[in-house]
Amino acid sequence: PGMVPSLIEKIPGCLFAPRCSYASEKCEVESPQLAEHRKQHYAACWESGNFAHRLEHLRHDLCHCIWP
Repeated sequence: PGMVPSLIEKIPGCLFAPRCSYASEKCEVESPQLAEHRKQHYAACWESGNFAHRLEHLRHDLCHCIWP
């Protein structure tokens, strides 16, 4: 969803912020640096640490639903 950013015009912040449903105000003004969030898993996203936490909770909840 959203528009592809202009390659000519430099916009502040993360290039994906205008079309990311998880973007925060920080994403609109400051570009994230590429960082390793798990072994051999890299992301340039301010929210990527939150995704790992959310996925772990989702995995835990699904396991309890399938195998009570």
